[in-house]
Amino acid sequence: MITRTTLAFTSAALLATSFTAAAAPEDSPFYTGVIQKIIDSKCIACHSPEKKKGKLELSTLETALKGGESGKPVITPGKSAESSLHSRLILPKDHDEHMPPQAKPQLSEPEIKIIQWWIDAGANKDLLIKDAQVAADLKPVVMDLAAKTVEKTKEAPKPVIAPKELDQATKDAIGKISTELGVTILQLAQSDTGLMFTAVNVADKFGDAEIAKFSPLAGAMVDLNLARTKITDAGLASLSQMKNLQRLRLENTAITDAGLDALKDLPKLEYLNLFNTQITDAGLAKLASLKGLKRLYAWQTKATKEAAQKLHEQNKELIINLGWDQEIGKPPVPPAPVPVAAATPPPATPANPEDPFFVAKIQPILAHTCNGCHGEKKQKGGFAAHTFDLLVKGGKEGGAGIVPGKSAESSIIKRIALPADDDEHMPPKDKPQPSEKEVKLLKWWIDQGADVQKKLKDVQIPADLN
Repeated sequence: MITRTTLAFTSAALLATSFTAAAAPEDSPFYTGVIQKIIDSKCIACHSPEKKKGKLELSTLETALKGGESGKPVITPGKSAESSLHSRLILPKDHDEHMPPQAKPQLSEPEIKIIQWWIDAGANKDLLIKDAQVAADLKPVVMDLAAKTVEKTKEAPKPVIAPKELDQATKDAIGKISTELGVTILQLAQSDTGLMFTAVNVADKFGDAEIAKFSPLAGAMVDLNLARTKITDAGLASLSQMKNLQRLRLENTAITDAGLDALKDLPKLEYLNLFNTQITDAGLAKLASLKGLKRLYAWQTKATKEAAQKLHEQNKELIINLGWDQEIGKPPVPPAPVPVAAATPPPATPANPEDPFFVAKIQPILAHTCNGCHGEKKQKGGFAAHTFDLLVKGGKEGGAGIVPGKSAESSIIKRIALPADDDEHMPPKDKPQPSEKEVKLLKWWIDQGADVQKKLKDVQIPADLN
């Protein structure tokens, strides 16, 4: 006999069974139960609704399909090779476009394969885990993820730093100068009332009259970039009151020794760039009073190694750069240890004598040191180095990449020759660098006229460069 109590108990048991079945991991959608958990643990810290690096959000499949600033979805159903969500994962960790960034937690190899499988299977949001035909070696990982509760990774909270407000007089002066000159003057940091200014966007029309307008801000200036401007010795007089100035860039300007008198009493100056100016040994001698100076760039000036050495003797903390292979005061790099049993490298494939010298010798140097940032796919600063014509053309700044017959005027040689920690040194210090021999070969080829047609067999390469 079925009583009301029995019926109630049976209904409750059925209901409990129903909830248990619905909660089983294998009955969950593959996307929410597996894929989204991988994303939440490794990607969401930079691509959440609150923080969208590259304007990309990965909190839902819909936002992933929408894509980021490129306008392209990061998932192309059925095509993992065309889906940046997968293709970026498999790039080398030191590649600029590898994701997650090298310093962040990385996906495991099985996790990457699971994402690849799901995309190639159609990126179906409704596919259940129990119906997913993943490879046998991936099933344990899938089920482990399905059973786990994965919390979204978050970036560590940044320490709270009390902001420091600029005083009203400084704000008013910044506003007036910015309006008059069409420039931007920035506060160094929220917690620092020091100011920084770069004339890079107005260099062709920024000179002595313009820097004189900065006098109301003299005590607040900390970082000043006047490279490539029209500044002269007379204009440098405006800098004499910038007693808190720490960094000053004057490269590629018309200043001479006379202008350096204005810098002699800047006690906090640590960095001074005089590259490609008319400075001589007499100018270097004037810098002896700058006891806080740590870095001086005097390459392509008239200053000599002897004068630089004398200045370094007066300031042991100072490193003076006179060229890519001359740094006075820099500790010597110890030689690399010789391996006990070094393997004999395989013989190099001989170059075809009929090949153009440019193709056989120059392009390989550019390929491994320049084309990653300045090649067919990526052209930073509007500069490309993967063809001769584009190499000659140069980029948005710095002039022609090469000037046939004049290596000293070729921007690729100028940039390579700068110290590795200089902002304009190329390649960036964390990228592969050309060897000393490769740089000499580039300079020699340019000075010989940068002939792009001449065959390898017809070029008389100096013995030390061959």
